[in-house]
Amino acid sequence: MKKKKRSPEEVRQRILVAAEELFAEKGFTGTTIREISERAGVNSAMIYYYFKDKKGLYRSVVDFSANETYRMLLKAFKGRRDPAEQLKEFCREYARAHYLNRDIVKIIHREMLTNGEDPEGFARIYFKKSLDTVKEILQRGIETGRFREVDVDLAAATLFGLILFIFLTEPVIASMKNSESLDEATVVSITESLTDIFLSGITAS
Repeated sequence: MKKKKRSPEEVRQRILVAAEELFAEKGFTGTTIREISERAGVNSAMIYYYFKDKKGLYRSVVDFSANETYRMLLKAFKGRRDPAEQLKEFCREYARAHYLNRDIVKIIHREMLTNGEDPEGFARIYFKKSLDTVKEILQRGIETGRFREVDVDLAAATLFGLILFIFLTEPVIASMKNSESLDEATVVSITESLTDIFLSGITAS
């Protein structure tokens, strides 16, 4: 029986999925082109054809995840004028986006811990974009009197730390919920609770 030929886009997506899994498991340095091609079920030459080299593939993986995340985060900026409500919506969508793509959380965390294994800092750039967005919301809240004066950099980093903690310690959090794993609704619920705690500390009296 003749084997069905894959479309170029299907091949490209298979490579991206395999690469993301391996980069999350083993990091940029620990992952080889051969491993990616074997997991994707494609010839190594296809990886060079679509992405030029491993660095180009790594960047495409991070860019793809970033685009998906920002698509979901756009909801936080539709008709939301109150900084506190905007921040809540942002955090909900950020948590949802990362629940649906947990590998990017592992990639970012690995990059932070290895202090620069990522060849061009792509994962850090991805994280910085989200961090800057939250800083803008916080700054607007301070300027409008909604939030009290706080160190915007530290406040934003703290908020992200609260959300990422859910994914990085999922077994612990799940056991607290008497479950083996966390579903999307639980992740969102925990995120909302953590965001409320955070807001109680910065909201102006």
